[in-house]
Amino acid sequence: MNDIGRQTVKIFCDESGGFDGDKHSLVLSAVRISEHDATRLMKQFRKAIRATNEVKGGLLTDPDRALFFDMLSKEEHFAAAVTCHRKSQLGATVAALQREHEVFEDMLFEACNPLTNVGNSIRVSADGGRYSRPILSRLSARIGARLSRDDFATVVDFVRSDLTPGVQIADIIANTVYKATCSGSFDSTAACGILVEQKRLLVTTAELPTVKPGWMQIAAE
Repeated sequence: MNDIGRQTVKIFCDESGGFDGDKHSLVLSAVRISEHDATRLMKQFRKAIRATNEVKGGLLTDPDRALFFDMLSKEEHFAAAVTCHRKSQLGATVAALQREHEVFEDMLFEACNPLTNVGNSIRVSADGGRYSRPILSRLSARIGARLSRDDFATVVDFVRSDLTPGVQIADIIANTVYKATCSGSFDSTAACGILVEQKRLLVTTAELPTVKPGWMQIAAE
């Protein structure tokens, strides 16, 4: 068995957008990268753009964003982003019928699931600033159970993004994909397009298996 199979694999997650106000989509991103590499990358990036505190994806300039993805492309990682456009049939339906954290659960599962094909233990660290503590506690248990398999266990924690470099990386990925999907489809000219071309960032449309209405399930068959 190789080294990665004997260690706990880390996945970091964050979201961008939402279903409220003038936001056009909800995007969930997940990135599989070691804590060591994530910390080193964000330290180098902050130095390069002369940032003195937490880097937020929504505040990056286009040159800074391009620099970040150039730096990330040199790291050992794999990432996924799941999008749900508010004006799509599915997005409009679930936005009207479901509470956002219920949609969030499905999307976080869908973003993390492609990254769980290595290791015998998975630890997911997601930004904990979006929902209340009771909701986060339920999400942690439910998503952890859904991501666990007979041959590996998954623990889901919600953490402070300012103290977690991996979550900051996921934030930049999520925000960049959000900006690149304003029309509903992904614009490959976005700064993160280099990772999509390298097949190191998988961008997909949410399927929302547990919150999709039954009539939509039948229509799709």
